[in-house]
Order: sequence, then structure tokens, then C-alpha cells
Amino acid sequence: MNQSVNHGALEKAQEEFFSVASHKLRSPLTTIGGYASVLLQENLGTLNEKQKEYLQEIINANKRMLTIVNELLNASRIDVDDFSINPDLIDLKKIINEIINNLTLQIKTNKIHLNTIIDSDLPLLKVDEQLMKIVIQNVLINAVTYTSKTDSIKVVVKKDATDVLIQISDTGIGIPAAQQSQIFTKFYRADNAVAKQSESAGLGLYIVKAVLVASGGKIWFDSEENKGSNFSMTLPLTGMKKREGSNRLT
Repeated sequence: MNQSVNHGALEKAQEEFFSVASHKLRSPLTTIGGYASVLLQENLGTLNEKQKEYLQEIINANKRMLTIVNELLNASRIDVDDFSINPDLIDLKKIINEIINNLTLQIKTNKIHLNTIIDSDLPLLKVDEQLMKIVIQNVLINAVTYTSKTDSIKVVVKKDATDVLIQISDTGIGIPAAQQSQIFTKFYRADNAVAKQSESAGLGLYIVKAVLVASGGKIWFDSEENKGSNFSMTLPLTGMKKREGSNRLT
């Protein structure tokens, strides 16, 4: 009994720590990024190429850190089951194209072949736009990050009688069979993913699954190491149910 109480107290303390630490980190990180961007725009004076290069590295590192902080905040809100869902009619194709446009540079740099197939008669969906962006962006960024040069990514969106199915497949590094059962676990990353890209908190898929389950959807995958992964997600055509909460996932 004491062990159970102690474990619960420890979990609560961890959640509080992540929440406080994340809030305290986000503000100064935003300030650093803002000032670095002003300097890079040469509003305060001309820069040489090396200075521009270093400032861009600061901005890139700052963005990566902000992403991790936001993921910690989101995971903390999910852990205490306190986040809102505010559905509205949205165009899923528009969201997907927006996310792809934001990844264009990385896709072109890695010479990745991207193929997008979306049902022409896909209706507007009553979903939380911000949450849908979190879900699709996390899975698509993983596909781009863990796919090598000249590999391919395929995004398919289609509907059946009751659901919308979103599939994101790649020909990347895949997930080792022995580690697949843990892939939606908080802070977990497969060994080959860590070797390829070390700067991740291992929270993306944990957050994606939590959002989909809370929205009446599902996520699953099949994968083979060194051959790629196929992530499938569903949402009911009826849309997400409104959910009250004191926090928004970001």
C-alpha cells in the first residue's frame, strides 16, 4: 500500500516538475529566438556570412528546444487528463498541404519522393484543427526524419461508411520487431531512431495516440526494420466530440 502511495506521489511530483519547468523554459526560449531572428534580418547592422550561419544555427536549435518544451507540456496535460477539444468544420486536405509546405525544404534537401492521395469527395470534418495538426505533423515529421535520401513517403486519406482513414507510409529505417510494442510509450524511442536522430524527447507518438483515443479514433502501424513503416489513423466521420478542459495542447 505504501509503495502504491509513494509511486502515485512520485508520478504527481514528476508531472508538476515537467509542467513548471516547461512553462519557465518557454518564455526565455521565445525571447532568444525573437532576438536572434531580428539580428539575422540585419535590422541592427550588416553581418558577415559566418555570423549569419551561427545565428541560423541558434534559431534552429531554439526551435528544436521549443518543440521539446511544448511536447513536455502536452504530455503533462495528457497525464492529468486536462486538455480541451474544440471541434469545428475543417478541410483536412488544406491542413495536410500546409504541413507538407512547412516540410518542403527538408523533403527537397533529402530528395524524398512524396506522393499524396486524398479522396476527392472527402467531406469537411468536425474536428479540432490544432489537434489534427499535432497528430498529422508528428507522424509525417517522423516519416521525413527517419527516411534516407531518395526514399519515398506516401500520404493517403480516404473514407469509408463510418471513418476517415489517414495512412502515412515510408521506406525509411523502420522499427525493430522487438521494440514495436513500446513505440507509443512516453519517452520511448527505438534504438535505430536514436542513432539516426538524437534530438527528440520521444513524446510525439505518445501524444498522437492520446489525442486520437480521446477523439474516438485509433492508431496502429506495421513496420519492418530497414524497409519502412506504415502508420494508419482513423477518425469517425461524425467528428470529434467537444471536450472541456482548462488547457489547450500546442
